[in-house]
Amino acid sequence: MAEKNIQLEDVKNFVNVKDMLPRLRDNNMTTSDSVCELIDNAFDANAKNIWIDFGVDKATDKTWLTIQDDGNGIARNNIRRALSLGGTMNERYSVKIGRFGMGLSNACAAQSSSSILASKTKDDTKIWVNEIDFAYLLAHNAEFKETWELKAPSIISKIKFKESGTIACWKVCDNLDKKKPATLYGHLMETVSRIYRYFLNSGRSIYINDTKVELYDPLCRLENHRFKKELGVQRVYGKPVIIPVKYTGDDGVEKTSNVVAEIVRLDYIKIQEKPDLKAKL
Repeated sequence: MAEKNIQLEDVKNFVNVKDMLPRLRDNNMTTSDSVCELIDNAFDANAKNIWIDFGVDKATDKTWLTIQDDGNGIARNNIRRALSLGGTMNERYSVKIGRFGMGLSNACAAQSSSSILASKTKDDTKIWVNEIDFAYLLAHNAEFKETWELKAPSIISKIKFKESGTIACWKVCDNLDKKKPATLYGHLMETVSRIYRYFLNSGRSIYINDTKVELYDPLCRLENHRFKKELGVQRVYGKPVIIPVKYTGDDGVEKTSNVVAEIVRLDYIKIQEKPDLKAKL
């Protein structure tokens, strides 16, 4: 059977906005991936505190989520750049956590059809805002609005930073992989406490719905791990094991790095005597 000659609409631009924008939302980023991308950005901006809050809008029955920090903030003329696909505030070879410039826009797009980014720097008295709204972008050939001063009471009432900081608000969370607030809360608590344990151990803080995250260190080696009272701070047992790993760098050259494996000896008698502690570990 001969294939049908399907006539599709011709395109003139390298980027087909009409078809590409909806596909940006299907980028395989999980909810925790997206949240962690914004946490990375916050710590890159020298944040000491990060607040993650979420709930359900009673008027629309839609879930919303905000991630904010008290970092350096983003200047007014850089907000659209920070929101743009491929835009970055970091140098190409920066040692910061998030440096690839694909994170913020993808993180927002993956979880919400409409997101805003508002920020304030220390040398500015105003909070400036712009948004990724897919309905608007589709209707305006993917062009942003002009950045404007934040005056919306619904967002201002959620802000916790003072001198400087940034807040990202996912206004319509229609693509979360954890639908129930209680499930999302438990998942984020578990994920964030482990991934950012070194930051938490250094004195930085993360709050989820106003509850401070206690760092989870699987090896119980960090000074401020959550089971210190029961198990103390564990020491390395024996010498670290060094494993050389080969990989190809960004420049295409094969390189070698060392992975260091450390072994600790936990007091399993104490763990066996406390079922709750055993389950958590």
